[in-house]
Amino acid sequence: QEVDKALEKKASSPVYRGLKLNKSGGFGKKDNFFSQDEMQELLEYVEALIEDAASEILSGKIALNPFRQGNNTGLAFSDYKDIFYFDQQLPTNSYRDLPSLKKADLLALVEKRLRQRR
Repeated sequence: QEVDKALEKKASSPVYRGLKLNKSGGFGKKDNFFSQDEMQELLEYVEALIEDAASEILSGKIALNPFRQGNNTGLAFSDYKDIFYFDQQLPTNSYRDLPSLKKADLLALVEKRLRQRR
């Protein structure tokens, strides 16, 4: 059960959204966890995304399109903001809006996209 050291001090994790300890010291809802098969499918999907990103970079496509989910953006975590100068008003700069998905919807989307690749 060594998932997140922050859980030892608090009832919820700042790292894994939805991961909480209940009053008995166990984890909350089981639907917040992924099975080994689901993790394997997610890993396959992430590998496909990495391959796609590498292909685009090698072909010269390096568009500025950081993610945005609600008020959070990928720009908040970058040490290179001053170098790449993202301006949403420019037609070549745009955010990739990430939806908030339930586990079942995420897995369905991943499965659909993997099927399209095969």
